[in-house]
Amino acid sequence: MFENTSQAAPIYIRPKDAPALLGVSTSTFHRWMNRAGDEWRTIKRGNVRLARFEDVQAWLERGDA
Repeated sequence: MFENTSQAAPIYIRPKDAPALLGVSTSTFHRWMNRAGDEWRTIKRGNVRLARFEDVQAWLERGDA
């Protein structure tokens, strides 16, 4: 699922990075983040909520999107 194979996968991703990393819009990523709830470990930095990339990948591989 990780499209940018020239670099290591990030630990946490910002919603605005979702188009480049996952091929989805930021609004889709926000919807997924809300739907995933506690399944994704998140941290808040200022006004931005970051999602742990490993959790996002596992969630997508299970077909929960």
